[in-house]
Amino acid sequence: VKFNEEAADKPTGFNIVGEIPGTDPKLKDEIVLIGAHFDSWASATGATDNGTGSTEMMEALRIIQASGLKPRRTIRIGLWGAEEGGLLGSKAYVTEHLGTKDAPKPELAKFAAYFNLDNGTGKIRGVWLQQNAAVKPIFEAWAAPLKDLDITIMGPRAVSQTDHVSFEAVGVPAFQFVQ
Repeated sequence: VKFNEEAADKPTGFNIVGEIPGTDPKLKDEIVLIGAHFDSWASATGATDNGTGSTEMMEALRIIQASGLKPRRTIRIGLWGAEEGGLLGSKAYVTEHLGTKDAPKPELAKFAAYFNLDNGTGKIRGVWLQQNAAVKPIFEAWAAPLKDLDITIMGPRAVSQTDHVSFEAVGVPAFQFVQ
């Protein structure tokens, strides 16, 4: 996905998108999207913001593939460009593929959830629930097998200023991990 390439006075960029196709005939068209941004600030190293998030999301897909798991739903990864410049990459992806709240595209109905990682280094300790208390039991069950890793925070507040906001804006349940 390229964006802003026709506007000479605006930054240009691209996104990197890949997926593991789902295997369940009834669910394979549903999409669970994981993502992170791969750009950084000019004066930053980029390793912690957000090379770590991009690497962790790619590693999640590598582990799924290497383990021979066959996910029922399609798992897609999006590594977004120009997050630091205003979420430009994720906004461009959403507009091109999902549309808007007022003018949704057919693919929007296929999205089950989006999970974002953009908090630098440190282990994942939980999930920001985006003021959606109904999902707390789901995430608690999800984290239960990881109890020994201390993944216990189910933060009720909504966090902003990173790529999950682009998906949340069109109604996709979108969450940011706590680090």
